[in-house]
Amino acid sequence: MAQRYVKTHEDALDITQDVFLKTYRGLPRFNGRCRFYTWIYRITINLRIDRTRAANKTPKERN
Repeated sequence: MAQRYVKTHEDALDITQDVFLKTYRGLPRFNGRCRFYTWIYRITINLRIDRTRAANKTPKERN
């Protein structure tokens, strides 16, 4: 799923690993009000957005 949203295979692997970690850590908070797939999908999208924002920051903004 992550491969569709990034340019390189390595970025997709990084996001996939982060999704697995966030999913595992967040399982106690999963309340079942949505499908499990939908929950993981949203985690994936949010991580991609976070990475895009971080990559677009100028060096001055990072300090």
